Amino acid sequence: MRKFAFIVLLIHSLYIESSYSQSLLSFDEEDITFEITDSTFIVKGLYFFSAPEEKEYMLIYPFPIESIYGKPYDISVISTNTSDTIPYNITLNYSSIIFKTIISNQTQLYITYSQPLKSNKAKYILTTTSFWKKPLKRGEYKLLTDKKMEIISFSITPDSKISIEDKNLFIWQKENFKPEVDFDVEFKY
Repeated sequence: MRKFAFIVLLIHSLYIESSYSQSLLSFDEEDITFEITDSTFIVKGLYFFSAPEEKEYMLIYPFPIESIYGKPYDISVISTNTSDTIPYNITLNYSSIIFKTIISNQTQLYITYSQPLKSNKAKYILTTTSFWKKPLKRGEYKLLTDKKMEIISFSITPDSKISIEDKNLFIWQKENFKPEVDFDVEFKY
């Protein structure tokens, strides 16, 4: 019970700090490449932030935690402005990482992780962008799959598909993007 109360208190305090910081901080764009290989979902993304003054901000990066997904691993957070690796803490239930970073006028973060898939579904959380109370100026998403993989459904229809040797590349290009659903893909081999 104490652990639960501590987690609730921690999340509440992070929300208050994030809400205050958010009035100054802006999440502007993201450029994400997904790959499904065997039973793993790999995410590599560039995230673009801006702020009126250089300051340290606390950020929370979420992961799907339904039982059909394993715990994320090979997590990396890098400031592309400085090439510094940013240390993070992972929440007890592996639902997110929490980290502090300096954000100035234009700051890019490169975040990667892998997550085991225990079913034929993969998910990337998009709906948390509503927390920023404004749409992304731009969102570009790419999914790389083996040609032998059959896509059963997408939660968001791709804008285009390119075949490259033994791979398929699905592409989504969004402007003024405020997603109402997460990126979900169902597939089979």
